[in-house]
Amino acid sequence: MPDGVITMDVSAKLQAIFETHPKLKELHTAQVPMSKSLNYTERELTDVEKHVKEHFASIVGSLIFCCVACRPDIAQALGRCCRGMHRPEFRHVVILCGLLKYLSKV
Repeated sequence: MPDGVITMDVSAKLQAIFETHPKLKELHTAQVPMSKSLNYTERELTDVEKHVKEHFASIVGSLIFCCVACRPDIAQALGRCCRGMHRPEFRHVVILCGLLKYLSKV
């Protein structure tokens, strides 16, 4: 690496999120961080969504670090998740699951 060059990589941090929460490995992948056509119709949460809701603040906090460090592509979806930080509602869980699907392909 040339002198004076700083590189940042948060792939290890993202892997740590998925290792800390093995249930997240059940999520499929997505091509975009947040879909334009999300369905917020209330329904029973899946097991993975229940896990995400239970650990919502921890997962979002880790993703905030990743976003600030070098993943601006997740900023909009993460901003929506942050609105439910203390009391996540159904829509916040759905958005976070979509974001995790996007990040799972890293």
